[in-house]
Amino acid sequence: MAVGRLRRACLLLTGAAVEFGWAAGETVMIPHLVGGLNLSATIAGLVYVLNPCIGLVAQPAVGHASDRCTSRFGRRRPFLLFLGLLAVVGLQVVAWSHELAGRLGWGRQSEVVTVFAAFTAMDCAHDLLLVPGRALAHDLLGGGGRTAESVDADFTAFQMAGRLLALLAGSAPLEALLSPRGATAPAGASAEPDGSYRHFVALLNLSTLFLASAVTAALVAGAADSHAPTGERHAAPLLPAAASEAASALPPSAVAPAAGTEEEEAAGTAVCEEAAESLLSVARRLPRHSRAQLALLLACQFLGWTLIQCQAFWWTEWVGVSTPLHVPLLLPAGGLRLAFCSLALQALVAICTSLALPLLGRRFGTATVWAAGELLLVASCVGTRGAPSPGARPGLVFVLAALSGLSLAPHSASIFSLCEAVIGSAIASHKASVIALANNTLPLAQLLTGLFAGAFVQRFLPHRPGGSSSRGGGEEAVGSLFLYGGAAIGGSEALLLLLLRLYGGGFWRGEQPSEVAGRERGGGAGSTARTTESPDMRNLSDFGGCERGAESESVGAAAQRADEHIVYTHARSR
Repeated sequence: MAVGRLRRACLLLTGAAVEFGWAAGETVMIPHLVGGLNLSATIAGLVYVLNPCIGLVAQPAVGHASDRCTSRFGRRRPFLLFLGLLAVVGLQVVAWSHELAGRLGWGRQSEVVTVFAAFTAMDCAHDLLLVPGRALAHDLLGGGGRTAESVDADFTAFQMAGRLLALLAGSAPLEALLSPRGATAPAGASAEPDGSYRHFVALLNLSTLFLASAVTAALVAGAADSHAPTGERHAAPLLPAAASEAASALPPSAVAPAAGTEEEEAAGTAVCEEAAESLLSVARRLPRHSRAQLALLLACQFLGWTLIQCQAFWWTEWVGVSTPLHVPLLLPAGGLRLAFCSLALQALVAICTSLALPLLGRRFGTATVWAAGELLLVASCVGTRGAPSPGARPGLVFVLAALSGLSLAPHSASIFSLCEAVIGSAIASHKASVIALANNTLPLAQLLTGLFAGAFVQRFLPHRPGGSSSRGGGEEAVGSLFLYGGAAIGGSEALLLLLLRLYGGGFWRGEQPSEVAGRERGGGAGSTARTTESPDMRNLSDFGGCERGAESESVGAAAQRADEHIVYTHARSR
């Protein structure tokens, strides 16, 4: 489907809005809870526990419901609208929770509960938005020679662009630029000056505006969203209208059925029946080695997300949310914040890597690039050992952030193509379900991080009243989390990647996942050749071909017989 640049950008803006909200919330939430509400690191880490408990059930349910949705507004847009509204409400309640508690006469405990509940709703809505958002991008941007890998790379690039915008905004003195009225720090804040609280409120307000604008743009640009399965939209007739009319004008005896039509119809019926199955049923029918591949892929993805979540939640606490970026003779101290600037570099590197992913995948293989990204992520965590005091070594902080950025793009985008290569032909009728399956590794990792990361940091903190980790020992404790967590997860991932190498298929040999999936569906090298000869035919075979009128061999034979009949009639009339 040919889509203009502006409409294409609007369809991909959902990813940017989700990542903007994630980056804004993750960078300021822990410092606000620890410094602003004076919670211990153990309690503050629990703010990330409720969302994954909900997401583990909600993500597959949303994916399945979106694939089966028959609303006149389309399969994806109703979910985008509802989840977008939920995210906006949650963001605003978190941002103004202190003022809300003051107006209603709530105590500190009620304020903490309100923050936890609203952040859970906001975070869960952001996670779930990726399912219909990415599926809508595949529905409307796929086909026409564009592979699933290319769409995923574009979506991830927009995600990283949203993250970059949030971090650039966070590095600026928003409290001076926006100066939200009525924003006053909670009473008894141990280590959060009033300016930091105004910065917290301003950043979440900006995230709300960006999210509302992006979801609105995606809803308008996705007006072509249909409740028809993806394959039906892409199965276009391959004959001109005149040839089709000529073929329909022939008597039934003049158009003999093409050889193999019964077999093709039986195969098409099987595909249509498969579309009604759940993804779990399809996965159970996979060969044993394919199930092992899928399990190992998802396990590695889960471990990678665990490290990413540790960095995302605790990076600003490690560097210091207010630590200034000071470069002698170039940048005076007090202008920009080191934590936000380093994470902005991480997002910029991730954007560049996302744009290069299709080329890297063709050159080295998608699975190889993905595995290399996992190892770079481990290196970025273990490398924090060299910066016990991050504010004194900004150069190393930027290097570690760049290494992490190199891993973010393949980790976020390549997993969907690799799952497609394993699952095969079922990917067309279960697109949102497959996305939800891969995305579900994120809430699992978030659950693990929320339960244990804060307790780990608290264990390494100096003993003092209140247990606050903001400065004076917090950087060493969080650095220990990165070091030991990175080492343990790195060893586990190395073992899983070795096992995956033993069970690996053709994508370890440098092939694109779409080529592997096409060959495994067709069986042999001949089918691979068919999937690479014509983009249109590749799309038809990938999407299952439930519409029998798009079969090229039978239609081509009918056209030839129509031409012969026209010539014969013309000769008789002369």
